[in-house]
Amino acid sequence: MEETTKKPVKAEREENAWDRAFFDLATVPIDESSLKTPSMVQWLIGICVVLFAILFSLGQVLPSNKAGLYLLVSSISILLIGAFGLFALAKSANQSRNLKELLDIDRTTGLFSSFLLYEKLDRLIALGKNNISIVFIDLDELKEYNDKFGHRRGDRLLRNAADIMKTALSGKGVGFRYGGDEFVAILKDIDYESAIEIATRIHRYFVKGGISASLGIYEWRPNMTSDELLNEADQAMYKAKRAGKGRLFVPNNQSPGSSSELRGNFIV
Repeated sequence: MEETTKKPVKAEREENAWDRAFFDLATVPIDESSLKTPSMVQWLIGICVVLFAILFSLGQVLPSNKAGLYLLVSSISILLIGAFGLFALAKSANQSRNLKELLDIDRTTGLFSSFLLYEKLDRLIALGKNNISIVFIDLDELKEYNDKFGHRRGDRLLRNAADIMKTALSGKGVGFRYGGDEFVAILKDIDYESAIEIATRIHRYFVKGGISASLGIYEWRPNMTSDELLNEADQAMYKAKRAGKGRLFVPNNQSPGSSSELRGNFIV
């Protein structure tokens, strides 16, 4: 496996929004981090206690002819507390959304994470979407590459592979970092023959980029779970790897388990 400098691969990746947000969270003191309960909520509780004490004291000392003023002050105070509470809740919800967006992105590659992969795939299958195919990709000999050149250059190779994958997909599918040296592409609303063409293009782009990768593809069948679909595509990928690496394996017969049997087409 060689580290590539060819187009469309980029040797270096510019700092993106994920990097900035991640490091902002990491450098903020723990008592100010948005991962904790927002300090505004704590302030809201304190203000409620103070206002309650003030209103209770006013109720004890104000004469009966000042009851209208007491009610006015009480009403304004309640409105202010309510408005501040709504603002604090909205701020907290926004922080939760921002955190989820960070968790949905794999920081090394910029691809979507495996957490989002399962979420999206489960949703597509629950909706009964037809024409769903999975392309499973494994970079060959990444461990040996890391041992020889170090993990920093290994991460650069992963980013290059992710860039190649995104370029090859060309908006026809969505790429995910499955974990380690494995990637997954979800192709939906595309017939199986077109999905094979896209998988072939991904394979061809890896070859042009100088990165050896083994690929497998599998199409969703009714009553298959997301785990079963991913496993079949994974088995197809391992079939390509066992046949000599740097290949794409396309099962001929897509009955469950067919990708682990000795039949299918290799695209070298």
